[in-house]
Amino acid sequence: MVFCSAGEISGDIHLGEVLERVRERSPDCRFTGLGGDSMRERGCELLYHLQDTAVMGFTELFGSLGRVLKARRGLKKAMRALKPDLVILTDFPDFNLPLARAAAETGIPVIYYVCPQIWAWRPRRIELLRRHTRRRALIFPFEKRYYEERGLSCDFVGNPVLDEIARGEKEPRRKKLETPPGSLPLAILPGSRLRLFQRLAPVFFAAAEMVLNEIPETLPLLALSPLISPKALDEALLPFPRLKEKMIVRVSRSREILQAGKAALLASGTAAIEAAVLGVPMVAGYKASALSWLIARALVRVPFAAPANLVAGRMIVPELLQEDCVPVKLARALFPLLGDGPERRLALFELEKVKNSLGGPGAAARVADIVLEELEKKK
Repeated sequence: MVFCSAGEISGDIHLGEVLERVRERSPDCRFTGLGGDSMRERGCELLYHLQDTAVMGFTELFGSLGRVLKARRGLKKAMRALKPDLVILTDFPDFNLPLARAAAETGIPVIYYVCPQIWAWRPRRIELLRRHTRRRALIFPFEKRYYEERGLSCDFVGNPVLDEIARGEKEPRRKKLETPPGSLPLAILPGSRLRLFQRLAPVFFAAAEMVLNEIPETLPLLALSPLISPKALDEALLPFPRLKEKMIVRVSRSREILQAGKAALLASGTAAIEAAVLGVPMVAGYKASALSWLIARALVRVPFAAPANLVAGRMIVPELLQEDCVPVKLARALFPLLGDGPERRLALFELEKVKNSLGGPGAAARVADIVLEELEKKK
């Protein structure tokens, strides 16, 4: 048995791909733990659903702390009772690192896939990884150098987004999102969690309406998380009736929205990596609560938030954070990306370089190799 924990939507998707690759080669392998629909579809018996744990930010955690801690206690108890052969943890470090410690204390080997961003903040967590994990699977090329310079072995497996996009291209495709000829589709992705959506959506929608007023051919496309209710969306769109009238909304179809977009306005995160791989010029915006932002500024040690900028080592994607994340600045950054001038051509060139640096598809298969190696050792 393999015990799994992925407390967010992106981790659920990434780990779901790994579970599928493991089961292709070891059909009798059983999985249980914390995850979402992607893992459940691959045969993982969910003890808790990620809806119990998907929170973001320091202050946002306070209101959900009780249920998050309850889920973690329940998972620790289940892990000790079930005595699995292996534990796989994906991202979500403040939740998963204590699980790693509990597993290690019980003598269960731990694989950490999509490791904590210790190169960005709280670098001392590397000691927790050193003590409590057997294998570390990294998704960005610059991470491997960081880990190895500090004496900790790791595996660079490539970025799972490449896997997921390649998989989508091979599967029988759902009907591609059709947009009217002559329109300029603008993909809008204001985050997958309710609190983040409530903070970003009004700003993003105001920026999109400014773009629409300036460029009438703009077609707003909204990728809506399944965690966002229709009521929350209606409330966010209420001040923007013209935008609402033109907007096309798709739930759980962020990649379809990105593929259709000529440019994208998004919260920095997994969607920003997808946009880079798909070659969609983007503007990244982000707002946290005032307290969360102050804490982050004191702790974070990297100059950029957008993944493409981190990989490139310089600003190639406009990122407007906190007090700079206002409609007029977002709109101004989007205007040249919807045109066909030098700014757009340069953005496409830089994103292609980022994509090439991430390696080819195969991250899920490489992690599955690690899983099966560790299970074989256990035998």
